[in-house]
Amino acid sequence: MYNNNINLKERKKMKNIIIKQTLHTLKKYNIHDIKISWIKSNRHIFGEACYQRRFINYNENLLRQEQGEIKFTILHEISHIVANKLHGYNCDHDKNWRTIANYIFNHNNINLIQ
Repeated sequence: MYNNNINLKERKKMKNIIIKQTLHTLKKYNIHDIKISWIKSNRHIFGEACYQRRFINYNENLLRQEQGEIKFTILHEISHIVANKLHGYNCDHDKNWRTIANYIFNHNNINLIQ
């Protein structure tokens, strides 16, 4: 775990960094109209995305994870948005999504320290 006792000020700062990095990376793929929200959930997923409905939701529990997991989640959800936009359907984790995810993971560096 990254930090179980992260205070409110640190959580807000980390949320803003995650949102900023997500939007910055999406712009590289000419995607500008995605709403990013935070949800409280006991589910074991840290994020979910849907291009057709124009959203990425991050789970508040993501803030307690190590930086590597946070970066992975950001790129994972961006991969869903890009794949769905390019292919016109929810690719889930199919071959089309994996191809795009491999490209995105290999060509983007997320900076969480600002």
